[in-house]
Amino acid sequence: MLTGSDQAVRDALVDPNAFRGNRMAQLKQAADNLRAQIDAMVASNRTNVVTAIGGRKAELVASAYYAKATKAAQEGVLGKVDQTISRVGTENQIALIRELGTSFEESIYPELLDQLVASQEGGDDDMPPPKQTVSVKTVAAPGVTGVLETEEDVDRYLAALRDALIQALNDGKRISL
Repeated sequence: MLTGSDQAVRDALVDPNAFRGNRMAQLKQAADNLRAQIDAMVASNRTNVVTAIGGRKAELVASAYYAKATKAAQEGVLGKVDQTISRVGTENQIALIRELGTSFEESIYPELLDQLVASQEGGDDDMPPPKQTVSVKTVAAPGVTGVLETEEDVDRYLAALRDALIQALNDGKRISL
């Protein structure tokens, strides 16, 4: 949607002569055009999020975690993914569609991996409890803020991010990319 694409509607709404001539018909046409642009943006965002979640679903199904999980866990995980895709398909607000995608990446997907790992078939009762999975997007590089402007800034950021990732691993967590 272009900046100012709502201007024709705004102008028509404040026009003191809005009820003269064909101005109401022009307002309706401008409002219909604006609605079509909004609907196209919603559809585009919905498609992007559904495609991303579908890609994650394919990764899950192809993973060793999925192959070793019980049938019930496999069905539960796929059901949760399909439920999320269904919610995205019914949502009409761009912000909420994007939030569903972000929530899936940052919390639901790692939880699904944990569910698969926890249900491993043929698991040994003496095995330690499975590691918690966290999204790489939730691992923050502490102490590095601002803007990256130089190669040294990038190096400092990457070193802090590396330390944070290693700390997460040392804390007994797995990190999903």
